Amino acid sequence: MPGQKDELEIMVSELKKFCKRNSINIFYSIDTDIIMSFEWDKNQGSWKKFMSTAISNNVKSIVVSIKKLSDEGISFSSRYSKFYNKISEVDIIYVLNDVGYKYHEESKWFTEINNDMLMDDFDMDDEKKIVQIVKEVNDESVQSLVEQIINYAKNDYENTDINDILRSFWLSKGINFDFPLDDEIKSKIDEVNSIARSYLENEEYSSERARALEQVPEFLKWIIMHKVEKISMDDVRAFLEEKSIKIKYRPNMEVIFREAEKLINIKNGKYGD
Repeated sequence: MPGQKDELEIMVSELKKFCKRNSINIFYSIDTDIIMSFEWDKNQGSWKKFMSTAISNNVKSIVVSIKKLSDEGISFSSRYSKFYNKISEVDIIYVLNDVGYKYHEESKWFTEINNDMLMDDFDMDDEKKIVQIVKEVNDESVQSLVEQIINYAKNDYENTDINDILRSFWLSKGINFDFPLDDEIKSKIDEVNSIARSYLENEEYSSERARALEQVPEFLKWIIMHKVEKISMDDVRAFLEEKSIKIKYRPNMEVIFREAEKLINIKNGKYGD
């Protein structure tokens, strides 16, 4: 509606009233990028929560940058021309012990403009590369891609998190999951990942189980050293933590307990010679 204030105009108005009530001086500046600062995580709250931290730290002055679309110096689609004199972004900064702390807010339509600009940065050569990448993946069979992932994991990424392996493999193919994918190719990648993950998890489980069994003699020595009368899973966890040994799968922790308990029973309760 004509004359209706948008969200950032309302925010600036409320900020001014807030500062007046709390005797905080405002210094207005277009350029705040020269100030090295940490940006506020908006999951922790709005600008009001940010300003409450300023008050709790006895801050008496803040820097505020209010930019309109006309100040941005960027090209944009004609459909955004109605926002030309509207506030596009606001920064609130205070400095404490020579460190800057910043709250940043931008309008939804300004975020859309920036996203449009990012998409425009893809030129024809980039599009040809993407088409070629998709074609290469489509031409490969699911089984072939699964085998490539398995070999990739064995050759370059042994003992690495499986999610990291999969992401790294597809990046090596030129596919970045931070960007949208065609539904058909995403479906194929999901199928390949599911089969490869199952195989890699089984391999990881088996390898970890072998390592766990190797720890049984050391665990028996640990029991003797700590004068444990009746072992429990808590003892296994304490042993692994003390030795900085990471066991991901609980059954592999349990196998240490079971094997140790079996040996103890065979020796009729004697932990060692």
